[in-house]
Amino acid sequence: MIFFLLFFTILLEDGIAFCCLKTPTVAFTAMLSNDTTLGPRAILKYDHVVTNLGGAYQPTTGIFTAPYDGLYSISCTLMSSPSNHVHLKMMKNGQRISIVFSNSKTYPQASQTLHLILNKGDRIWMQNHNEQNAIVYDWRVYNVFSGILIKDLLVHYSPHNFKRNQIFKKNRFQIKMIIVLLLFTIFLEDGIACCCLKTPVVAFTSMLSKDTTIGPGAVLKYDHVVTNWGGAYQPTTGIFTAPYDGLYSMSCSLMSFQSNYVYLAVMKNGQRVSTVFSNSKTYPQAAQTLHLILNKGDRIWMQNHINQNAKMHDGKAYNVFSGILIEDM
Repeated sequence: MIFFLLFFTILLEDGIAFCCLKTPTVAFTAMLSNDTTLGPRAILKYDHVVTNLGGAYQPTTGIFTAPYDGLYSISCTLMSSPSNHVHLKMMKNGQRISIVFSNSKTYPQASQTLHLILNKGDRIWMQNHNEQNAIVYDWRVYNVFSGILIKDLLVHYSPHNFKRNQIFKKNRFQIKMIIVLLLFTIFLEDGIACCCLKTPVVAFTSMLSKDTTIGPGAVLKYDHVVTNWGGAYQPTTGIFTAPYDGLYSMSCSLMSFQSNYVYLAVMKNGQRVSTVFSNSKTYPQAAQTLHLILNKGDRIWMQNHINQNAKMHDGKAYNVFSGILIEDM
């Protein structure tokens, strides 16, 4: 009987570390238990906690604190009271990342999903963006703040180790071979085989840096890149190209300019998958999330769906295009 089991292997190459240990479980979902009034620039405290695995979200403060270096997916859904409009900004360590907007009178529900690389101790929260009170409408159903750790990362993605990341890219094949030899372990016992290789990290989040007009059938190029782990999104073309066969989660939030309505099509290799719609006049913010099985080389982008110009309202806040590899296949 052959019995060989390798629990973990770490390869250090110019400060780059790889590990096959399982990603820790960190996830939270919190809501508002009733209508809530926020003061100017105040943090929104989601007091009804549905899930809090890892205990990283604090309902008394409304703040999520990253317990590990890693790739996180953070989502927010907002519904304002009919008496007022609400701008909620997503904050990271005191800096604004994006804004969710819900207008008055019609109970519009807005949402966003961002994939963010966070270091241990980084803090994320939702905050009133305006210098006036904001009333948020709810009773444990409409307003949601949630997040999940997708991958813990032993490599810090920052300008300080950019050169080392480039070294890894240039020697990708050689390092992959070493990783395969060290990490690929077969446990053969009564015909059962196991492998400890992890799903590659692929994730991006991008926005529009300013009001943007595109022509009929044109691709929307999200030029402000927040996250681009794996380099699969190209801001010069607006296109995400799948680097692996796998299951991907793709999200888009849209805000039209008040002078026009906008239909944006989610496109896959030239074929429409779905459409996101934002009407004129009231700045409604629409959103969609799709889970798609993609082959290596498949391309995803957002495109003007109608035969007229489309103008989006933004300034690194409202319009978001993001995606993440959930599992390679």
